Order: sequence, then structure tokens, then C-alpha cells
Amino acid sequence: MKEKQVSYIELKFTPSWDYVLMGYSFISGFLFSAIKDSLNNESIAIAAMELLSNAVSYSSRKDLFLKIDVYKKRVAIEVINFSGSKNIERLKQEIAEVKQGTPREAYQKKCQDFKDASSGKPPLGFSRIRYEGSGEISYDIKNKRVHITVICPIERKQK
Repeated sequence: MKEKQVSYIELKFTPSWDYVLMGYSFISGFLFSAIKDSLNNESIAIAAMELLSNAVSYSSRKDLFLKIDVYKKRVAIEVINFSGSKNIERLKQEIAEVKQGTPREAYQKKCQDFKDASSGKPPLGFSRIRYEGSGEISYDIKNKRVHITVICPIERKQK
């Protein structure tokens, strides 16, 4: 049985840092309208912002696509962009590292890495999505087209 979609948004825009904060504000407002009684709205909006930030950081073309589907018990966030081979390898490595251990352990490790300015690794990103938003991360890469999907529960899980 297919889960019924409650609401959705789709955005396509130029990858630019100027749009990340604006995108966060729009997405946050959308989620608070679509999911009125959830304690996880802010964490889901932050997960979307982290995905947008990642896409802007690693994008190699002028198109970035964002889709958010709201269902009764979950939210699916999809970001699609194009990236170069080196950035794709970094992305794969980053996701693999974040999926090791529990969400809390990965988040704590990233916080420690963040304190070490010489680490050269991106800040919290995917670890924040897993820990704060209880998000499950998956990706598909074909011909330098990067498609990342995060599924977050509407109700917050115990940490």
C-alpha cells in the first residue's frame, strides 16, 4: 500500500550561498504549515538546509533541484545536482563515515573534528541530519548526477 502524500514542494535554482538561508526560511515555513503538531519540524528544516549547503559546496553546474514530500509519518527530502569526480568521492566517503556507528557517535565525532580546524573536513552536515533529524541518508550517482535522499520521521525519535 502506497503511503498518501500530504503536501510537497519542488524548487529548482542556481546553487548559490545567497539562496541557502533564504531556502531554509522558506522550507521551515512550509514544514510548519504542512506539519502543524510535530516537534521535529525544525530538525527536518535543518536537515534540508544541510543538504542544500552540501549541494552548493560541491555543485559543478548551475542547476540544483530540491523536492520535499510530506507524508503522514515521514518527510522525504531530495536534492539533485551535478558534481565533479573528486567531490563525488569526498561525498561517498563522508556518507560512509557518518553511517558508521550510531547517529550520536557520528555526531560527536564530527563535533570533535569541527573543533580541530586543521581537519579540512566539512562541519556537521550529514551527521547532523542523522542525529538531530533522525534522518536516513541514501544516494544515487550516475554520470556525475548526484541524487541524495533523506527520510526523516515526523515524530522525533529518542536519542
